[in-house]
Amino acid sequence: MTTEAKTRIINRLEAVFSGPGRAAAVNEVLTCERYPEYLSGILAQAGGENEEAALLAWATRRGQIWE
Repeated sequence: MTTEAKTRIINRLEAVFSGPGRAAAVNEVLTCERYPEYLSGILAQAGGENEEAALLAWATRRGQIWE
């Protein structure tokens, strides 16, 4: 995933969440950046979504849990 795509995702998450939800959501993106196998697991569960959409959906769910 490109740096631009990660930046777009993080910007969208920061616009939606605050506090612990924001931290949790952004952390998911950063974790995927550091650990490609983590991203592979997310994509395997995504059911055909493109990489950016799958990661955004995953991180959004994480943010909602902590919000």
